[in-house]
Amino acid sequence: MDDAIALLNKHFPTVLAKHAGATILADSTPRPEMSHLEYISSTSTEPVHLLLNLRILAVSEACRTIPLEYPPKPVSPDSMVTSPAFEEPEKTPDCPEQQLDLLTRAQKLYAFANALSDANDRATYLKEIHNVLGLLAYKVPEMSPMTKYMTMETREAVANQINRAILGESSTPSIRA
Repeated sequence: MDDAIALLNKHFPTVLAKHAGATILADSTPRPEMSHLEYISSTSTEPVHLLLNLRILAVSEACRTIPLEYPPKPVSPDSMVTSPAFEEPEKTPDCPEQQLDLLTRAQKLYAFANALSDANDRATYLKEIHNVLGLLAYKVPEMSPMTKYMTMETREAVANQINRAILGESSTPSIRA
């Protein structure tokens, strides 16, 4: 996700820029400004929401032990946890370095969400982060009840949110002095 943020900053600098309540530091670490942001769910194109959603997705992807199949086969909700179609895990989070990385990412997510000035945004994101971090409780999170955070639909939802922001940026007329 750091690569995605870097590419967005390079090619669409205003999508994640300071203009709507978020400041991007040189190391791509988001820092919310103290401004009121109205929560607009996953359809929001506010930079602070985009950054949080990208970082939350990054944590769920870092927990992944089984590669996501592409293109995905249709799976019914009942078969998601017990489906024999799941392969053996490629990696498990037993590595202390990986566990430390995941915990560090979690701490940064909590710090960023706690810095949101809008209480509704803060509560919404803290709950979402808490839910996503439930993935850490499972050796193979893709076979857990938390697998919904690791689906192609989750990736697509964040991608669609970013695309809306990019399209909104390109449809905004430039103001020339």
